[in-house]
Parts: sequence; structure tokens; C-alpha cells
Amino acid sequence: MLLCAGDVVDGWCRNHGVGLVLVHELLRLRDSGCEVVLLLGNHDVRTRVMNPLLLPEHARVLGVSGPETRVLDRIGVALHGWSFPKPEAPADVASMYPAPLAGLFNIGMLHTSAEGRRGHADYAPCSRWTLRRHGYDYWALGHVHAREVVATEPWIVFPGNLQGRGLRETGPKGATLVRVSDGRVATVEHRSLDALRFATVVADTSESERFDDVLSAARTALVQASREAEGRPLVARLVLEGVGGAACTLAVPPWERKAALGAVTRELCGDSVWLDETWIDTGIGSWLLDAAA
Repeated sequence: MLLCAGDVVDGWCRNHGVGLVLVHELLRLRDSGCEVVLLLGNHDVRTRVMNPLLLPEHARVLGVSGPETRVLDRIGVALHGWSFPKPEAPADVASMYPAPLAGLFNIGMLHTSAEGRRGHADYAPCSRWTLRRHGYDYWALGHVHAREVVATEPWIVFPGNLQGRGLRETGPKGATLVRVSDGRVATVEHRSLDALRFATVVADTSESERFDDVLSAARTALVQASREAEGRPLVARLVLEGVGGAACTLAVPPWERKAALGAVTRELCGDSVWLDETWIDTGIGSWLLDAAA
């Protein structure tokens, strides 16, 4: 089964074609025998796209009118969740969730900022203790864009979002694959599903004595980042760290260093890379290059 713990559609999306694509993909899952359970998150409640959609019968929106339990008898699972009806959820809604059902694998689904996460507005805040005391076997959480395993007894997991949306959301993005055996969690694995990856690439130039050494360090760091992206297009912010490299670089005219760094990126990735701008960032003591592949 597929669990989507909220924010299926961006809150500011006005393109109803996005909703039609969602329904089409859900129909593909129906044809493969996959159950789908969704929560509505703060973005889903805000958008105009989700409300008029007629979802396939196998795709259930959980807890529209309050905390709800749904049992999937075919696979022996009880799902507990709440799709809070407003874009703001200041209360601890997790404390109102129903009790687990005996003889079933119990999963709690919650769109929440938990105990607070940097860069995310508070939404249905709750503590680990609140989640644990329910006695569920697994908690699938949404709202936070970075993957995080909050606890393992029981498993409480933010899978993160499926696709990074900018340089503030770097690294692999995707879903969490959970295997259950004999009523217990056997494995919990991240699966990368992003089509485009954002990365902050740091090159150590502290030992650089010439500008050519700086270029070599930049080239090495970008090659490594490209390998880690596993064939995906890469949007990279290149940070060159080190006093030695800074001294070498500042001795070169701005137009010349921009041209040289642009040549490095084109050498690595051809026309799929472009150099936007270079500048001195006094806040971190490094200078940055924005390039996109």
C-alpha cells in the first residue's frame, strides 16, 4: 500500500491538470492491486485543486470529519489518521487519535511539525511521548521536507518530500519503503525518487597556491557530486573554502575567474551547465558560485 501523509499538491497550485495527473497515477496503482491512503495537509486544504477531485475508490482520504480508523482486512492493517480541515492546526490533534485494534498492524498517519522543525511552520504539534503512548506499530508523518527517523520503538518517520524544490532542500529525496513481517516492522529504507537534485558542493582550497589549484579542487568536488546524483540533473551551489584559495582567487580579475569556472562546468557537463554569478560572501568567509546542471 501507498501512504501519503499530506501535502500531495502544493498549496498555491491553481493548475487542475495536476489533479488529473494525480488521478491517472492512482488508477495505475489500482490496476496493480495497491491500496492508497491519503491525508490532507495544510497545502492540500489551501489549494483549489484537491477539493473537486473524484479519486478512485481504492484511494481513501482518511479522517475528513475527525480522527478516523480504517481497516484493510485484506492485508491486516488498521490505519488511524485525521485530515485537519484548516490550513492552521495549532492543537495537539495526535492526543485525540483512537486506540489500536488488536490483531492488526496499526499505523498512525499524521501531518505535523512534531516538536518543531526549523523552516517549517508549527502544525498539529505533538511530542514523541504522545505518539508512543498510543501503542501503534508505525507512525507515518508528513509536513517536514527533510527525511528524519524520529524514533525506532516504535518507528516514527518523516520520509521527507519526493522532490527538492530549491537549494534549501538538498540531497536525495524520495519515499520510505517499509517491510512488515509477522506483524512487526522488518526493514525501513529510503528510496530516492527525485528527478532533479539540489546540492551544496564544498571544495577545500586551503592548500591552493595558484588559481589553477582552485579550479582543480572545484572540478574534483563537482565530479563527486555528479556521481552521487546517480545520473540525475544536478543544480549545485559550489562553495570554495580556505584562505589559500581565497587569496589565489581574489588576485584574478572577476571576468577572468568567471570565465574559468564557467569553462570547468562546461567541461564536465557540456551545455547543460551554466554559470550565473560569483560573489564574496563575508558571512561565511567563503565565496560562492551558483551553477546549474
